[in-house]
Amino acid sequence: GDDANDGLSPSSPLKTIHEAIYRIAPDSLNQNTVHLLPGTYSRTNNNQVFPIALKSWTIVQGSGMDSTEVVGSPHPLIPAGYGSADTVFMTYMEPVISLKGFSITTQNSENSCVIHGSKKGSLNLGNIRIHDVTPNYFSAIWMYLDNEHDSVWNNVVIENINTPDMGLVDINRGLSGSFTDCNFRNATSTFSSASVWAYPLVSIRGDGNLSFKNCEFSNLTISDDNSHAIQIVGVQFPQQRNNFSFKNCLFSNNTSQGGIVLVSSKNNPDISFFNCTFAGNESDSFTLTTNGIVSITNSIFYNESPYQIKVNPMSDTEELNTFNIKHSLISNGVSGIQQAAGNTINYSETNITGNPLFLGGDDIHDPLYYSLSALSPCINTGTPDTLGLFLPPYDLAGNQRVWDGRIDMGCLEFGSEPYVGNEDPSTPVIPAASISAYPNPFAAFTN
Repeated sequence: GDDANDGLSPSSPLKTIHEAIYRIAPDSLNQNTVHLLPGTYSRTNNNQVFPIALKSWTIVQGSGMDSTEVVGSPHPLIPAGYGSADTVFMTYMEPVISLKGFSITTQNSENSCVIHGSKKGSLNLGNIRIHDVTPNYFSAIWMYLDNEHDSVWNNVVIENINTPDMGLVDINRGLSGSFTDCNFRNATSTFSSASVWAYPLVSIRGDGNLSFKNCEFSNLTISDDNSHAIQIVGVQFPQQRNNFSFKNCLFSNNTSQGGIVLVSSKNNPDISFFNCTFAGNESDSFTLTTNGIVSITNSIFYNESPYQIKVNPMSDTEELNTFNIKHSLISNGVSGIQQAAGNTINYSETNITGNPLFLGGDDIHDPLYYSLSALSPCINTGTPDTLGLFLPPYDLAGNQRVWDGRIDMGCLEFGSEPYVGNEDPSTPVIPAASISAYPNPFAAFTN
């Protein structure tokens, strides 16, 4: 392309993304789109300008995460690691930002941030892959948001990241919205300190309603001894009862001395885990700690931790926790739950203990490793009535969620066939490369 072109058609494209966004007019009622043709957009290939300033109510749309890639790099005249020099996309004071259909990575950077922004607004991502970046001062995605507008993430993959500090995602202030078919995987934080805690690799502050469906959190390693890999916590602007839900989610092969997953909020939140699998995680403390009115249904906990579940004690005497656990496998039963004084654990007789007998295989990092084998006690032992769970129609592998007349425990249904919705013209097939179509129920199994 050429920035002297009009940029109104593929035959007369602009060269730089920065120029295209600068020219486009924002429209909150009918969002305009900057289309990225297939190819690589970088400083060395075609003189891209970084950071790229995003514009409110404007969509940046690629041709697919396999065919369009943005490669950020520091400006040669600005010292590496200085301020915004290592940032790919940046936004301030913009209410609604949307990125769709491309991959993002960086080069020649030891302190790269892919998306950096603050103040009120929302961040909408669809069919986006962020990979092989080196966050340090900021996480790969670092945003201050609020819940004035819901954020929607569909088929987002953030993977293959090593960091001396920070992590994959750090969303502060307060976010409401949904995460569907998203994957946070293959990352290590090497930060370690005897006096301060490390930033979790995935850190999200939720405010209001926040849901995770068919999401994968796997192969995340925290080196510090008093932190945890994944943190979903609530803020109160204003005081309210937050609602956090997790459906068909996999938490596997994560390692942290301090704990694996923290889901917590004040003001007696409503927190639920339906058909989730927590397996292969290793910690010196707990796999999941949470509080509030907590529902755990049709889920599996099978981990190398002193406690599978920990009741997060709240200092406020009015913050009493009630845990309702049913139709779930807790590897060592009630003894695997660390309780707090004055709280209630309703542990149903429908729960089971022992080994879930996963299918296994040669690669423990393959999510299908945690499929159920034919001998698993988790098959057809989920709750008979699933109507009130509002589960997605497909499981984490994209197969029908309820099969053989009864739902299974965990995020993967045994023996089920691929789900084909009304919007799908044919039975979907799991490909060898990333899918850029939406909806993409197979995001957890693509590379």
